[in-house]
Amino acid sequence: ITFNDGTMVGLMTFMRDVASQDTFRFLPADLRAQAQKAYERGLDCTLKCQVKVNGCLTVWCAQHDERTLEPRNARTFEPASLSGGESAGILEFLMSLPEPSADVRKAIHAGAQWFSTNQVRGVRLERRDGERIALKDPDAPVLWARFYEIPTMRPLFVDRDGVPRYEYMEIGAERRNGYVWLSNWGEDVGRDYAKWKK
Repeated sequence: ITFNDGTMVGLMTFMRDVASQDTFRFLPADLRAQAQKAYERGLDCTLKCQVKVNGCLTVWCAQHDERTLEPRNARTFEPASLSGGESAGILEFLMSLPEPSADVRKAIHAGAQWFSTNQVRGVRLERRDGERIALKDPDAPVLWARFYEIPTMRPLFVDRDGVPRYEYMEIGAERRNGYVWLSNWGEDVGRDYAKWKK
């Protein structure tokens, strides 16, 4: 089950639109009904994939096992972990639902709380001589990591060798420059969650 790069969210949005938007009125009614059922199954699957740590809902992994729904590795540098990047997109999708169920509301509250408590502070990213580097800076904007270790919630950085590291500068230049490890994903979540709660 691939949440990476917005795959599941994109498919669910498409199925929902096929079922409900006038743009797709040219399709046969039975096909639109199938799309609605696929959307509902996707939403149910997404809610069931939300990872529990010590009995508490957190967020999602970038990939989950299609049978057990447990977090799974993808490429060697994408470990089974909690994903700040992918989870932000999932939460934005859930907050877009016009009539969220109790389970959807529970998932959103838990996910927003996770983002609030798992910020990366005191790190500033910049480019020097064409390379991304991380510098200690107490005034740096808040960031979130792409991956967090389960259950410790420590940010993870992984090179192509698949070995988890806990410092951004411990991975090679190729992965530092070729992948987004830290970003401001949680900013939109926090802002939109405050509006959504109202």
